Amino acid sequence: MTNPCFINALNSVSNGTLKNQVSDILRNMFDKSDRLNACFFEEPLADTIDGDTKATPVASGGQTTWNMDITLNSRLVTKFNSSKEYIVATILHEVIHAYLLAIKVNPLIDHNEMGLFYIDKMASGIKDVFPTISSDDAKALAWGGVHESYAWKQLVINSPTAAQKILDTNKKYRTSALGTKCN
Repeated sequence: MTNPCFINALNSVSNGTLKNQVSDILRNMFDKSDRLNACFFEEPLADTIDGDTKATPVASGGQTTWNMDITLNSRLVTKFNSSKEYIVATILHEVIHAYLLAIKVNPLIDHNEMGLFYIDKMASGIKDVFPTISSDDAKALAWGGVHESYAWKQLVINSPTAAQKILDTNKKYRTSALGTKCN
């Protein structure tokens, strides 16, 4: 990666100060596992895609190493002027994708797993990096990209006003109407 905003966001989530399950996953990917290699890239993706994670298993000596390529959409910075908070949320989201791929969760249901089990953990990771962000905003950012999950559909049914507020908040952080600008 070459964009300073992406580099700073990645450094802020991998600096060893985070204290939640998502950050533990990230630290384990970088610090402790010789069977899981994560590489971050940036490139222009479709406007509707913030990031993409691909996993490639490499078998050697009876063991499998997973190479995780995590690509962040460069348009988050160049076109949308996304906030630092939004970029950190995107990194955490993609790290969860990498983790779920490594533990062999079917990619067709990984957003369901995120919606059911990782929203609060991702929100906690966002608050670790940005202690002054409100819990509601951190949770809204954690919901980013998980809107096709069963948990999201239940939220829309049970509390459509809350769901709309989450969408609105997420959009504002994506365009830096809220949050910390990268420049």
